Amino acid sequence: MTISKPNQTGSTFLYGSLLLKTIFSGIALFVLFTFTGISGENPDRAADYILVFDGSSLTPENQQATIEMGEVRQGAVCQRTIQVKNASEVPLWITNVRGSCGLSVPTWPRAQLQPGSTGVITVRYDSSRPGEINRNLTIVANTENASTVFKVTGMIIKPEVSP
Repeated sequence: MTISKPNQTGSTFLYGSLLLKTIFSGIALFVLFTFTGISGENPDRAADYILVFDGSSLTPENQQATIEMGEVRQGAVCQRTIQVKNASEVPLWITNVRGSCGLSVPTWPRAQLQPGSTGVITVRYDSSRPGEINRNLTIVANTENASTVFKVTGMIIKPEVSP
């Protein structure tokens, strides 16, 4: 595509139109990524587990301290989302979230969770190797015990081979 100097035939209008389309496309992409949670930190999407901060500790809403990945075929996506609710009167500051071998944490709330607000932690397991999943998820925050550890379990199964 070439853009020529403006002349009497209306190419100024064409140039301006192209420029406006480019600007509006950029703004639309910015709004899409900012407000739809492409970063993975959209607290409105359905969570597999819910943790509640009561001002001193993070506890599972359903009292289930193990995050179950279930049975997953080798090579398939093996991921869970954990919603973190701040039900206290003080901000929750999560300073680090880490998983043990093969367990990654691509997203977690980097900003303080104010009282009444929520955030999302995404946990992903590398399903390339078949076998049992028995890992730890460690959340470091301004809780009574600085680190809170949750078990992550499941099973990666080999895909069935057709004869």
